[in-house]
Amino acid sequence: MPDALGHALEAATTGHGWDDPSPQLHRDEKSAEIMKQVIDSYGTNTELRGQHKPLMDSLGRMGAAYIDDLNYSTYNFGDSGDALGRDKLFGASSDGSSRTDFGEGASLRFMNAVAGDEQGYKTLSAAQQVFEAGGLKVLEGDKDSQLTFLHNSTKLHGILDESRIDAISLEFKDQEEAKNLEMEKQAEWRKSAVSGGVAAVVGVGSAVVLGPAAGLVAATAVPIIMETVGSAVSTDYASDTLQYLKDNEYKNDDDADSAVVDARQQGRRAVVVPALNVAEMQGLTQSERQELIREIEYSYNTGAKSVDDLTANK
Repeated sequence: MPDALGHALEAATTGHGWDDPSPQLHRDEKSAEIMKQVIDSYGTNTELRGQHKPLMDSLGRMGAAYIDDLNYSTYNFGDSGDALGRDKLFGASSDGSSRTDFGEGASLRFMNAVAGDEQGYKTLSAAQQVFEAGGLKVLEGDKDSQLTFLHNSTKLHGILDESRIDAISLEFKDQEEAKNLEMEKQAEWRKSAVSGGVAAVVGVGSAVVLGPAAGLVAATAVPIIMETVGSAVSTDYASDTLQYLKDNEYKNDDDADSAVVDARQQGRRAVVVPALNVAEMQGLTQSERQELIREIEYSYNTGAKSVDDLTANK
């Protein structure tokens, strides 16, 4: 029952079958409203999530399909998003859809719930990497918007990473060796996601499609920001965007026989890479780069702390 429900919800929210090998996004007001109901339901009801745990892979793909709206909803501290021009920042989606505000708190709860699951985390994290790369590439000529986009994306990575780390800690709280193994697996995936599998994508009209090579169960459609609303995502465009990720991927220089990879440190290093690339693109001075990294640290930790605050109240 849960699997069938998940597949039905995927179709209703994304406009394509869950097992479509070349999914295209078809989102409208109705599908966005269904997604909002899903986010409200599965973000707040732990009993429902427990009963429907097999849905987590579907929820991850649905979150990936709305990764632009999750970013849009998160960029709203104290309801400041509209005043700060978030519609312009996130508006030019590859499928031509309008942005939906799911609510900052509801989006946080949904991401925390889904990213606590291993497959859900991989799907959302990979989608966020791709969405970030596309946005930074398109906004290259607008330094202020590019930095704002970078900080918000970093905050989301903090939310996703901390959600998975917290879930591992809770699941294996009395099994130190098993916990360390899970942490190491997450850190290794986070490190290699771009170089190993996220780059194996194609552009299919309305989205970039991540394949199973990225460690995902099924093909996953991810909307990205375009220079103009509704521009078709060609395979060449997708390849260019992912080449950006490939060229600037995180390189691990630690000793290979390190006992346990620090999952938090891997997450932090992974968000520093695009920040340093932006610094290079914008020609920042050394002191400006130092300030940018201080700000990136704050943005990432803000995301992580929001998860800690949320789980502390559960």
